[in-house]
Amino acid sequence: MKIISKNKSGMPGYAIKIPSLDFCLTGYKNNKKKFFNEILKTKPETNADISFQTLESEISFLEEGDTEIKAEIPEISLNIGIIENDPIFQDIIVGKKDNPFSGLIGELDNSDWVKKGLSFIDSQKKCPFCQRELGEKILINLNDYFDKTYSQRIEYLDYLRTQYEKEIKNLPDPEALKREQFAADCPAFITEFINLKMLLFQNLETIDKKISEPNRKIKLTDTKSRFNKLNHYIDAINHNIREHNDRINRTDEINEKIRVSFLRCVRRENEAGIKQYFVNKSKYTGKLEKLRSEKDNHIPGEIQKENEIISENLDKITNLESSVNSINDYLRYLAISGFQIKKFQTNFYRIVRENNSGDQFKSLSEGEKTIISFLYFLELCQGSVLSNSSVDKDKRIIIIDDPVSSLSYTYVFNIADLIKSRIIDTNYASVCILTHNLYFFHELCMRTKKP
Repeated sequence: MKIISKNKSGMPGYAIKIPSLDFCLTGYKNNKKKFFNEILKTKPETNADISFQTLESEISFLEEGDTEIKAEIPEISLNIGIIENDPIFQDIIVGKKDNPFSGLIGELDNSDWVKKGLSFIDSQKKCPFCQRELGEKILINLNDYFDKTYSQRIEYLDYLRTQYEKEIKNLPDPEALKREQFAADCPAFITEFINLKMLLFQNLETIDKKISEPNRKIKLTDTKSRFNKLNHYIDAINHNIREHNDRINRTDEINEKIRVSFLRCVRRENEAGIKQYFVNKSKYTGKLEKLRSEKDNHIPGEIQKENEIISENLDKITNLESSVNSINDYLRYLAISGFQIKKFQTNFYRIVRENNSGDQFKSLSEGEKTIISFLYFLELCQGSVLSNSSVDKDKRIIIIDDPVSSLSYTYVFNIADLIKSRIIDTNYASVCILTHNLYFFHELCMRTKKP
């Protein structure tokens, strides 16, 4: 992928084809030169495993992946090891050995059958199997066969069974685990968990058989190794969860790392062109210095000559006498004959009235002061106060603030006409006119309205 290119003017530019990496250009958009200079300062990427594609995958995880902090899966541990290895499951639980029936029951190996039968003997004291009446002595000996020790051992089996079932209920729900993203991504863990739970229920059924047939030996499957295997899967899943949470917590840091790697990849992809750029830069630097030297030696003299010509022409354009005549022409245009201006000393003028050559400025009304100030401003806009300096009209900004203030309505038309001809129709950079007078505003709009 080529990120740097050159446009028609030869200026280094860029184009990015991976939208997810667009943030790497923050601060450089619409500024090709700045981006190019940044690439020149950046070292090329040396790790071949880092590319625009790997950076895209990494940023996609942050932008499109699950950005929620995940809780780790707790280790699964049940207190069932002692129960599964209890020696009582290997014991043959029978009644008293010195009982008259112990020999017969032992020979027939049917103590469980006899124990169940006793629970069905009714008030008529008949055998539940053959329906014959049982003598008092037979009943006493049969009940005595299942003594206190026998009952205690059966109760202990019931206790072990209750504890084992209680521990099984502490296991998490398999369906809930399947809804956990990282657990669901490890199907071997889900399968192992389900198989282990089935094995625990098989052990529970085996305990039930021992309780119903105490004289039988049983062996429960030891689940310790299966729990170890299951927790090994949980360790691996939690490792992935911690990595996920760490990436979420370090989003800004990872974004900056991706941005730096992006710039380094850009430098690597365009290294040949950049080397050629430095060769060309070195080649033309000498020529540029030579041109600058010629400019420093030759151009100042030419500039001085041009300034002298400009100064000479300014004297012709903005001399005081010409300005005095223009202002007096404006006064006549406005039908003002009570006063005029005359040149005073070398670079000044003053206001005079007929038959009185002294300074008459203080005798002017507010309206007359406004008019003479405005006319002076119009003349100033055409030239310069100093004869040896100038500002191009197309670089001047003209601002006029309410020029008809303190004037009677008879002058509004004339002032608007002068602004149109002397200001608006002149090629100034910008003209801004402020007013509170609606009539004056209307007159200006009528004059500046395009046909």
